[in-house]
Formats: sequence, C-alpha cells, structure tokens
Amino acid sequence: RISSFELSLPGAKSCREGSMAEKRGTTYKLQKQGQLIRPRPEMPAPGPYYPCLVSMSSVRAFPFDYALYFSTDHDTEEGGIWLHLCNGDPTEAANWVSYDDAVEAGRFDHLDQKPSANPIYLDTVQGDGHTETAYANVIDSTVYLTYHKNNCGHNQATLLATSTDGINFSRLNGDADSIILDYEPSERHGDGHTG
Repeated sequence: RISSFELSLPGAKSCREGSMAEKRGTTYKLQKQGQLIRPRPEMPAPGPYYPCLVSMSSVRAFPFDYALYFSTDHDTEEGGIWLHLCNGDPTEAANWVSYDDAVEAGRFDHLDQKPSANPIYLDTVQGDGHTETAYANVIDSTVYLTYHKNNCGHNQATLLATSTDGINFSRLNGDADSIILDYEPSERHGDGHTG
C-alpha cells in the first residue's frame, strides 16, 4: 500500500508537516491521512463518492472552516448530495462532523430554512434518479455546485445549483433547464455522459 509519494510541479502550494508554503518548481511530498469521515449508516452504499473539499471562509455566517460535499455512487434510487463539516485542520478526523450532527447541535439555527438531514440536496425537477458527483466552488461568497443526473440532456448531463449559505441550493434556472454541460454522442466520442 502507498502511504506517501512525491510529485514535482512547477509553482503551486506545498504541504509540509501540515502547513502550506509557497514553492516554485519543487518537489511536493503528499502523505495519505487515512479515513477522516465515517458516513452515517443511512447513506446508501456505495459511498461516499466523489468528495469535494471547499474552504467556506468567504461564505457569510457559515459556522465551519470547511465543507466536504459528496454523493452516493450511482444509487439506484434517489442518492443525493451529502455534507460533512470541519473546523480546524481538515487532516484531523476529530475535527469532522456530519451535517446531521451539526444540525442536532444547533450549528445552523441561524438559518430559518435548511435541510433537516443529509442528503442536503436532491434535484427532483430535471432528470431521473440520483443527484451525484458533487463539485463545489466558492466564488464571491456563493457556492456553485455542479452535479449529474440520469436521463437528462443526451444521457447524464451536468447541472448547476447555487447557494449563498452553503446549505440551501437552488437550481441555476429554477424549474427551467439548468443543464450547463451536455453533448450530442453522434458528434463526439462517448454516450453523452458528462461525468
């Protein structure tokens, strides 16, 4: 089993002894941390799938330093986007809590409306089945969440939802088509799956 490896990249951030330092044209040592979160038993297997760690420092009143958005892996039912949260060093398992535990502890009581538990987001408007393969970016205090849906576009298209609080997401175009990436399979390699 690989527990660490080195990677050479020109200019980027280097992880050393848990701190970040600016380096140019150097070698970076990456070290496996082990399991940091434990999915709740009610999460359909397999999962967590496709985790995306995001700094939440610019999201107003967000009570955690980091958010980890992820999904089930092609759940045959509804699946959905799940959330775990971290304060402090994200490489320390003790710093993580599930969204469910954070809600129970009152950490999101400042929000009048919020999901009562994981999964925090499920697109029931467009496509069929699962909402999966979460990828999030925070831009100008807004979380932009891309995800995939079956039978959407030509096969499994990419859609976009946004949130100003990191918890409550709205589809890009409301009830209208919110696909942002799709392609015609006869014109390109593949079957229309954008994931």
